[in-house]
Amino acid sequence: MAEELKVSSTQYKNYERGDSFPYVDKLIAMCKILKVPADYLLKDEDRLFLDYSASYLFEELREMDDAQANMLFYVIQKLIEYKRLFEQNKDEAT
Repeated sequence: MAEELKVSSTQYKNYERGDSFPYVDKLIAMCKILKVPADYLLKDEDRLFLDYSASYLFEELREMDDAQANMLFYVIQKLIEYKRLFEQNKDEAT
């Protein structure tokens, strides 16, 4: 899969573990390769990551050009990283 996505095997393993997230273009490529919808790849165990409002946002995302979509995804990744750091610092303080 890493070869098809044109990413290193290390990067792909990071995707699998949830240590990092693919940019939108890679996520779309994964969906095409695996022939599954994006929500299938984005669910967390039994809890579906995408709800109706997030699905609406995905529709808006599809209308963006690659540069806009990648920038948005970058911002989301940074927010997730910030959340993880916040939670880590909170746990260390207790």
